[in-house]
Amino acid sequence: MNIGDQLKQTRERKGLSLREVGEKAGLSASFIGQVERDETSPSMRSIKSITDALGVKLADLLNSVESQQEDSSHVVALDNRRKVENLFPGLEMYYLTPKGKKDFMVAMLYAKPGSSSGDDFSIHDGEEFGYIISGMLWFWMDGNEYNLREGDSISLNSSIPHRWENRSSSPCTSLWVTTPPAY
Repeated sequence: MNIGDQLKQTRERKGLSLREVGEKAGLSASFIGQVERDETSPSMRSIKSITDALGVKLADLLNSVESQQEDSSHVVALDNRRKVENLFPGLEMYYLTPKGKKDFMVAMLYAKPGSSSGDDFSIHDGEEFGYIISGMLWFWMDGNEYNLREGDSISLNSSIPHRWENRSSSPCTSLWVTTPPAY
């Protein structure tokens, strides 16, 4: 199940129309429908607006968008990583922390060339730490641009507007720790 399906199921379970969610989120009903059908790639700001309108946490929504796996309190085997579908075009994201972990989240991101977190800056509670395993990632935060290369790391207060983009011709693999879980 992908994010769009999960949003639709949540909206229908709460008995809300596309128009009602759109009004609460400040987005058009047609846009909400496109997101639910995975016909568009919304920005994190749009997804956050939709989840706020639905009265659900983004992290809880994404926790339910996962492959089937046995619940383990300590170990996540390589072949049982939960994959987040359709978060951003050109991005594969896998949870490295066990299902149900509430204090922090560790994720492995594989960003294809040209992929990005969108044009909007992300703002949320908590803190983040990123480490570039391979490739390069451009990161904007607090009016500054950083070209992160293999071996570089970055730490930030997540309430500072931030976004990323892979401008290179090679994929970028990175590790991210977020507390509390934002996705």
